[in-house]
Amino acid sequence: MSYQSPLHIIKGIADPDFKINETNLIRLRKQLLADLNLSGGTTISVKEKSYTKDEIIKTFDVLLNDPELDLHEFIFNNKNLLAFLENDELYYTLAGFLKVKAPEELREKFQLMMEPRFILQLKKSISKRNFIYAKESVLFINQLQEERKSINYEEVHRSIVALANFNNEIVITIKNNNNDRSATESIKGEIFSFLGDHKVADFLNALPADFNDVIDQFSSSVTNLMYYYHKQATYDKKLVSRMSHMQMKIRFCDRDHYDLIRRNHKAYSNTRTSTGGTGANSLRVIIFVVIILVKICFWNTPSSNDYSTSQFEMHNYNTMNNNLREMMDSVNTVVTNAKIPADSIEPLNANIGEQMPEFLGLDDYIKKNLVYPEKAKENGTSGLVHLTFVVEKDGTVSHVRAQDSIGDDCEQAAINVVKSMPRWKPGKKDGKRVRTQFNLPVRFTIE
Repeated sequence: MSYQSPLHIIKGIADPDFKINETNLIRLRKQLLADLNLSGGTTISVKEKSYTKDEIIKTFDVLLNDPELDLHEFIFNNKNLLAFLENDELYYTLAGFLKVKAPEELREKFQLMMEPRFILQLKKSISKRNFIYAKESVLFINQLQEERKSINYEEVHRSIVALANFNNEIVITIKNNNNDRSATESIKGEIFSFLGDHKVADFLNALPADFNDVIDQFSSSVTNLMYYYHKQATYDKKLVSRMSHMQMKIRFCDRDHYDLIRRNHKAYSNTRTSTGGTGANSLRVIIFVVIILVKICFWNTPSSNDYSTSQFEMHNYNTMNNNLREMMDSVNTVVTNAKIPADSIEPLNANIGEQMPEFLGLDDYIKKNLVYPEKAKENGTSGLVHLTFVVEKDGTVSHVRAQDSIGDDCEQAAINVVKSMPRWKPGKKDGKRVRTQFNLPVRFTIE
């Protein structure tokens, strides 16, 4: 348990109006010892639970040496708060925390006590894909002082990287079980558990700008996952569409990746099947055709602003909000259920090139150009920083991110040396250049 109040026993045996302070605790301890000695008893029952004489006396002694007596009593008197701190299965919101008006002299201590519990909530809610409360934990961290923020943001960063790695593992499973129906259904359950939920985007969007790189890393894993999943013979079009809508809601810093996501979103949305039956679809098609015929009869000369649905999307799709996009996509599903063209959906190619990218003299370049941070030298920091990045079709490098941390600015130094590199020889698939993800460990060694 994160916290167990030491006051359960004291409040259980004392009078209802008993005040927790050193004088009263000493008086109650003496009285209890005298009563136990007179009665010869060895246990006391408190709320249907029995405690030995030694357990009770130990509780008194702990409290008498505890400088946080006021804080323990404040928490004990707030039953919802006490339940949250003592029960790891319960969740709490930032609003609930802010409603608990701690006295001025207790606020800092109270916040420090709540901090590990909100971090535990973050880990638990992400592992259980309950992103409402993951967001609440982030909102709590956001209002901490800068030093405490930095420490806790590291845990958030690790959690998002773990989610991205989870998506990448699903991609590997899909590729290894191509068109295996049972495997596809199992994968669908894993994906549906969270990627079709807009609350994932809400959680990521609650993070500060410092998280842009890791958010883009997570989104890249979603891009690849949708790409490989939609190529399965039995893939769920509705699920892919929901995943795409979720991804569109995520805040992005990488413009190229966002443009790719929008193009894919349009293609995914255009293949959604209507939720109605065949008869309903036929009726809608008939109504649509009648409307078109009436329009042709009465307006033979279209105005310059008279666009068809497809033309409207072509000209204005990038500026539509999500709700309008959904409306336009649902119109398209009435009149067409076209199969996605092979080249409509683009992956952020993750190691699928038949020929991986090459950079002659890679080790020598890094040794010559890597700038060892002064702080790392002073602290004797060394080790490996694992980078992942994309080698574009023209050989340039993009989406450079560190997958782990050894501290003292080493990650940024590794990122900088890769970003400074001249063009690579790009990867190829079927003889054609392709965007390819590349993983590279960069070693920091103090000589």
